[in-house]
Amino acid sequence: MQLGWFDWLAFTIPSIMLFGIAYFFIQGWLKSQREIENFKTIRTLSNQTLPLKLQAYERLALFLERVKIDQIILRMRSHDLNAYDMSNLILITIQQEYEHNLSQQVYVSEQLWQIIHTAKEQNVHFVLNLQNQLSEEASGTDFLDALGQAAEERQGDPLQTALKAIRIEAQKFISA
Repeated sequence: MQLGWFDWLAFTIPSIMLFGIAYFFIQGWLKSQREIENFKTIRTLSNQTLPLKLQAYERLALFLERVKIDQIILRMRSHDLNAYDMSNLILITIQQEYEHNLSQQVYVSEQLWQIIHTAKEQNVHFVLNLQNQLSEEASGTDFLDALGQAAEERQGDPLQTALKAIRIEAQKFISA
């Protein structure tokens, strides 16, 4: 018994259709499996980076607390320097604290990092402006007293604004 063209087509066309249907079902299943794996990977990465992000927020908050004028004054009281040297020591302290925390910018938003950087710069300019107002004969204690007084009279503390921004951004990750 020989098969003709029609018989070959009768077997071939349903086989091709069956292969095509199976192909599309298998492709759909494979795609959903890849999506599940991607979701698992993202979830795992998120679980690993969340503690790093929260640690970055903590370290940046600590940085801002350490460079607050009242905290700097407490740490500098024991130094016996003239006003110029005292202000330079304060500026160096602020810069060292900042440099110690530079790597934290990787874990926070660009906007938050800009707020923190701006707050630090405003603090530096605050110290520099007071440095320029005191006489050359002023002692380090005189400078610290004037710095404390000026900080009390200061309108709007940029470090407080930055701390608030940290709390707002960190809250997004804690609540999620």
